[in-house]
Amino acid sequence: MLAFRATFAYLYFSALWILRCAALCFLLQSITGLLLTLVYEPSLRPAYTESGSPLVMIETTQPLYHKASKTRFYAHEILFSPIDTVSKKPMISPDTVRLFSRILYDTVSGNARLAPIAYYSVEHGIMRSAAFGWLIRGIHRTATGVSIVLTTLWLILQLLVLAPMQALSTREQIAGVLLFSGTVLLTVSGSILPSTLRSQALAEICCTTVEELPYIGTTLAALLKGAPVWSSPSLVRTYILHILMLPASTAVCWYILRSLLTQRPLALLAAGIVLTWFCVIITCAYTIPSPNNQHVPAQYSGTVESFQIAPEWYAHGLTALLQNIPLWSVSVGSFLWTTCILLTPIVQRFAARIASYGNIFAGCMLLLLSFWTIWEARNHHIPSIGFRDETTIETAVVATVLSTIVLLSIWLYTHHSTD
Repeated sequence: MLAFRATFAYLYFSALWILRCAALCFLLQSITGLLLTLVYEPSLRPAYTESGSPLVMIETTQPLYHKASKTRFYAHEILFSPIDTVSKKPMISPDTVRLFSRILYDTVSGNARLAPIAYYSVEHGIMRSAAFGWLIRGIHRTATGVSIVLTTLWLILQLLVLAPMQALSTREQIAGVLLFSGTVLLTVSGSILPSTLRSQALAEICCTTVEELPYIGTTLAALLKGAPVWSSPSLVRTYILHILMLPASTAVCWYILRSLLTQRPLALLAAGIVLTWFCVIITCAYTIPSPNNQHVPAQYSGTVESFQIAPEWYAHGLTALLQNIPLWSVSVGSFLWTTCILLTPIVQRFAARIASYGNIFAGCMLLLLSFWTIWEARNHHIPSIGFRDETTIETAVVATVLSTIVLLSIWLYTHHSTD
């Protein structure tokens, strides 16, 4: 009996710190996401120069380093430039880049690929033009991946350990489930915004999955798209979901769980520093992956073979599930699974044993999907490791500023809660 209590206390303590670290990741995502919204433009219209010339997509054929501007160009990197109609070469400076680059053409129409504004604002506006844009975006993506892992671990512990032992209130159990759902939806909507070929495939998979829901699927999919096909209004709606509606609902869940977050403020401050610098180091350690045809936007009027595109590492399990069972069963099963675990805390008041069995079953299903995701992601492509050599001091400054903002936010939150 003593060993059982000690094991439960250890799991409860671990679950609390997993939840606190997930809250820190959400805070880091909010700060970096706010900075990214200053540059990103949600539109699928072609991008043009100020003089009205269309911007085409070009690909570098070999790595280059321009000493005059201290700019590094990676092999197969996607750049943007108007076309010189005389030489049929991209008009880009420095001239060495123009010599070692090629214009990308659409395989169907044979025309040069025009860059959608959303893709251009990410790859050029954020990754190249904005000061520390690549670092802010990398921290945002890294914090998102860590948040997915932490919220999944929290929900597994909630369903398998905390809920059967009645260690959480009804509100906290419902908030934990909604927190996991909100984090997943935030991740999915954020992955759609860059408007790459992978993003388009993800958008089509999401819309098709929602359409398979009985009775309400078609209406929900129409609300998401806002048009007969995926277009600029669809991207605008996804953008609003990602920066406004989903963060607001997720923040409400964090507010409900505030009693589990405000304990041990000094240790929470230390965790905030560690997580911030961890995201910075991971972002700087991985060089820009060589873009291939999966990163180039497709013709949005055509059809995409969705399953030929490698998903993000945390979506491998769900992608394999979509390939092996009917799509309607995935949509209906996800809806029923979420509904059941939301109702379980209410059922627990009247039938505690039935609710415990339901929690354990739902937790085992999520644990099985997590193991399947790890197994399917074993061959996931990991970019090569190599620290950037031109922005070391500047990166340390940005990381210090972010750490200060995170620490100040934690201090204000804990100070307000204790008062």
